[in-house]
Order: sequence, then C-alpha cells, then structure tokens
Amino acid sequence: MIEKVKTAFGVINWLKYLHKILLSTFAFYISLTIDGYSILAENNILNSYSVVKYFFIISGILSIIGFSAYLIIDLNYKTFFNLFFGFIAYLIVSYFLLITRNINNSDFNVWKHTDNHFFEYRGLIVVVLIIILSFIIKSILDKFSLKDLYSSFFQEYYKSDSTIYFLIVFIILSDSKLISIISKTVSDGKIADFIPKLTLNIFLLFITFYCIVRIVYKAIEAIRNNNPNFYLSAATSLLFGVIFNYTLQYGVKTEGSLMDMFVFPGATAYQITFIFVFCIIGYLIINRYVITTFLEIVFWGVISLVNYLKQKMRNEPLLVSDISWLKEAKLLTKYIDGTIIIYALIAIVF
Repeated sequence: MIEKVKTAFGVINWLKYLHKILLSTFAFYISLTIDGYSILAENNILNSYSVVKYFFIISGILSIIGFSAYLIIDLNYKTFFNLFFGFIAYLIVSYFLLITRNINNSDFNVWKHTDNHFFEYRGLIVVVLIIILSFIIKSILDKFSLKDLYSSFFQEYYKSDSTIYFLIVFIILSDSKLISIISKTVSDGKIADFIPKLTLNIFLLFITFYCIVRIVYKAIEAIRNNNPNFYLSAATSLLFGVIFNYTLQYGVKTEGSLMDMFVFPGATAYQITFIFVFCIIGYLIINRYVITTFLEIVFWGVISLVNYLKQKMRNEPLLVSDISWLKEAKLLTKYIDGTIIIYALIAIVF
C-alpha cells in the first residue's frame, strides 16, 4: 500500500502544480494591491497606513513582474481577442447591474455613461501595463540570448487560459463601484482589523470572479464546439440570475431610497445566487439544455409577471407563501386578459 502511494505521488508533476500556485499567488497579490491601495487612497488614509501602503506597492510590483513573466508564454492574437471580448462583456454586465441597483432612483439616467462610470479604465491600465512589461521581458530575453534559461525554468509550465482569466479578474476588481462597496466593509476599523478583513474579502472575491470568468469562457467554447456541458449550463444560469434579478426588482419598483441605498448590494448578490442555484439544479435534474432553458425562461418570466401584478394590486411583492396561489392559474386570468399573458411570455422567450 505504501509503495502504491509513493508511486502515485511520483507520477504527479509537482513542478506543473508549483507553477500554477505561483501564478495564482502573483495574481492574488496584484488583486490585493489594486483594491487595497485604492481603498486607502479613497479614504485619504495613505499616510496613516504608510507601512501597509508600501507593502502594497512592493508586493504589487514584484507580483506584476512575476505574472508578466508567465504571460510571455500566452501572448498571441487569441489572447488579445479573448481579453477584448472579456472587457466588453464586463462593461455591459457591470453597467446592467448598476442599472438594477438604481432601479428605484428617479434621478439615475441610463444614458449618462460618463457620469455613471460606464467606462471603467483603471483595471485596463493595470492589464496594459502587465502586457507591455511582458513584451519588455521578452525583448530582453531575445536580446541577451536568455531564452534557453527562461525555457528551462518554465519547461513544466504549459500554455494556459488562466492568465486570461486572471487579467479579466484584475479588470473586475478594479471597478470603482465594487471598490466603493468593499471600502465600506473594511475601512471602518483599526489597522489590525483592516488587513485581515481586506485580505479575506479580496480572497473570496478573487476566487468567485475567477470561477465566473472561467465558466463563461468555457461556456463560449462549448457553444463554438456545439457541445452543451456543465459550463454552458452554469453560464446560462448566471445570465438568468442577472436578467431575472432585474425583472423581479422592477416588479417591486418604488421611488426613493433606504439608508442612502436604492437596492442593497447584498440583496442583489443573494437574489442572483438564488436564481443561479435554482436554475443549475434544473439543468442537473432534467439534463437537457434546450428544454431546460425554455422551461426556466417561462418559469422566471411567469414569476416576474405575477410579482409585478401582485405589487400593483396589493402593494406587496410575491412571497414564498404565495406559491400555492400560483398553482391556481385562474386567479391570474381573473385580473388580466389571457392574451396579455401569452404576449408577455412570447416577448420573454424571444
């Protein structure tokens, strides 16, 4: 038994996993530096937290250099195309979530992109800096004939899409709206509490966004190969979470704010997560992508419509206890023409 265990451990390519851990560590410290330094600057406490500030600067610079060295292997046209696509998709989703959070704000103008920070460029600056540094390192290696030394060190590191995922994560974590939310949760205590809170928050967000980005890119690959899989189901569930979170919020739309917020960020995250989990369970049970997608669109479309109608009729949102009421379709048709329901469902599906 012991010999089998030794053999199993001997087969594992430890250098390969060491490179993955090292790359992930560089990526995490870059993320920590981006948000940590931004929060200190936003709260005008850079001088008060000078030790922390210099830690962010030094660890950030070293991590960027290390990450850039890994990125050299993955520099190609596909990388730039995927990065461009990811950036555009991020801008659209981020702005849509901002619209959802301001659904009760009568002063919010969707078309004022500049005022609403649609074009988030800070993360793009970091990404461009990393790419430029990668080209500089590559030029130095070519000029001084150090390619063999470089190759010997990275011989167990193979081309990976992880670098693309991390670059998109840097862009997401640099979002000023997200940093503002994080800042409220970590900047109200002492320095002894600030570092652990910030590190934990960034670590959880780092893992979450990496998984989301990976799922989305894998889903696109599944569509391209016409091969529905778990990644496509998960990405579709996430999309439903974002879209139907909006339709449910719209159904209970009111004018005004509560505690200087029009929609609580935590409530948005919870609702998206709930819809995502519900949808992914549906995909796992039915195990048919097209049929499940259609059924879930109809289901959440009906839920959104009934939620809207109940808010209008009784001035209260749809509750879990109302599920028994939803089973009686006649109750719905009593108040509105059946053709309206049909047209609404067709509009939702198509």
